Amino acid sequence: MNGFFGILRLDGLAINSDLLSRCIFQSPHWQADHQACLIKDNLGLTCSQRFISSDAAHGLMPYEHLPSNCIIIADCYLTYREELTQKLGVSNQLADCQLILLAYLKWGQNCTHHLTGDFAFAIWNPLLKELFLAVDHFNTRTCFYTYQPGKYFIFANTVAPFRITCSKLTFNTEMMAYFALDSIPSETTCYQEINKILPAHQLLVTYQSLSKKCYWQLQTNFAYLSYKKRTDYYHAFKEIFTTSVKQFLRSDYPIAAQISGGLDSSSVASMAAKLLTKTNKPLYGFTAIPHSLNETSYRANWHYNELSRVETILKMFPNISHFAYQTNPTLDIFATLSTYYPLIDQPYRNIKNFEWIVASLNYALQNNCRIMLTGQHGNSTLSWSGQSVWGLMKACYFGTKLWRTPENLYAYYFLHHQKNFLKSPHAKKILRNQGININKHYRMLSKKLTAARISSIRPLLLWHGVESMDPTSDVKLVEFCHSIPQWVFYQGNQLLQKRLLVREGLAGLVPEAIRLNPYRGEQVPDWYLQYNHYYSKWRNDILAISDSEVGNLLYKFYDKESILNLFEKYASITQPSKEIVYQINCNLFRFLSLGFYCNYLQQSI
Repeated sequence: MNGFFGILRLDGLAINSDLLSRCIFQSPHWQADHQACLIKDNLGLTCSQRFISSDAAHGLMPYEHLPSNCIIIADCYLTYREELTQKLGVSNQLADCQLILLAYLKWGQNCTHHLTGDFAFAIWNPLLKELFLAVDHFNTRTCFYTYQPGKYFIFANTVAPFRITCSKLTFNTEMMAYFALDSIPSETTCYQEINKILPAHQLLVTYQSLSKKCYWQLQTNFAYLSYKKRTDYYHAFKEIFTTSVKQFLRSDYPIAAQISGGLDSSSVASMAAKLLTKTNKPLYGFTAIPHSLNETSYRANWHYNELSRVETILKMFPNISHFAYQTNPTLDIFATLSTYYPLIDQPYRNIKNFEWIVASLNYALQNNCRIMLTGQHGNSTLSWSGQSVWGLMKACYFGTKLWRTPENLYAYYFLHHQKNFLKSPHAKKILRNQGININKHYRMLSKKLTAARISSIRPLLLWHGVESMDPTSDVKLVEFCHSIPQWVFYQGNQLLQKRLLVREGLAGLVPEAIRLNPYRGEQVPDWYLQYNHYYSKWRNDILAISDSEVGNLLYKFYDKESILNLFEKYASITQPSKEIVYQINCNLFRFLSLGFYCNYLQQSI
């Protein structure tokens, strides 16, 4: 994994070497395996590399291909490298950045059609005097940029360098309106001048212009894969899932995995453990459990603690070295997240989840792991429930209702919003785009709603020096799941008659206690213990900015009296409930996250 930065002066001015060196990515958690700056005429580049596998040492960046004089910097982890190296006719020992550059030299801008995996890269072609940039299919690796015609083009994979190099940065209030509506715009960021490259897109920058192009999207018109029997689909799925997981085990360091006890992370961990057993390697498993709650949840068919199910995996795969992390009631999660504010482009959404996310990264670091496997997007591939014709008709019906009154979308998320704001034409447009979801599977597979949030997670991973790898997002697995009929995923309306791709396809791999478990697990169910501990501090912190410019912005979206009264109404919480989760998690926490982040931005500007 690599932190990178680049600037192309379009006005012919020289690159300031001191300014360039200030833009080098640094983290207190890891020391770069290689770090360098490069100045070529009007181009300045920096890269801090943390090697995941030994081949990375062959491509020290900024990397210059001497025969062509083309230069690349990248944050990349390619999959299906064997296929690519065969097409290129080169050694499999080359670094990922070298393979990307050779693909560019062979296929030009069409090189992205031959790349799979996680990547964001920029290639300077001195002969054509153009800069070519691209990000992967799902924006797993982020690339921010700003373009001032006739002046400069700046790009990086965190927001921090822009504060050093940009002549002007303007607070983007429209982006904050999106966040208040539980959405995030796809391309814009917290600053009006900074954008990010869209998923599966590439940019071409010359001294005269900037152009954008989409190089891939899930097909909407295609023929379904046709097998004779239902079991044939499950067999095909298991083969491709095995290959998908294998692609993300390429590392010279130990592999870690999040194991929640649910279908997705358990499937990834089980497959990884099985594959690592063949080479006598361990898998470092991480599970977050509540501090005190162990019974069934207030929600039907949900449990607070799934450690007993995780233990069935540990019994089946003894090469898993496991750690059960117990949530910390005295952790100030907002103070923890403020560490990452200089790097990110948006407020954090699901506040309660970040304690175990950060804890899992720290656990990986402690065990010298540089890859953390997840099953984050498995609900669209592995464990998709299927959509029946009746389900499609219901989606059309609710879509029609939401078009008329979009402010009713997830109404419990907006219990304390300004009514005039919710009913404004701009807010209605955002809510319609967010909520009208006819073909839900297609939208989830293509990550239309979630890709924009990844740019707040990637800098956090870079800060800790641990790659988050999700085999359930492997593009070939995604395309497979998109190409099979919906009836393959379900066979009835009962809980165990759904999610059949994983329940049937991974029989013998995933323990039955998990595979045939009809229940689901709550994430960080005892988050309220931290709320009780920091209730007064958080209240005072938000009150301190309520009369400021940031406060004026917040209360354009939220009803001030209504949202602040939640502190009085819920001064102490003893047990979670549906009402408390909606009021505090879905309303107050997101309000606080927006307020604290906006306050940081205002002060930094």
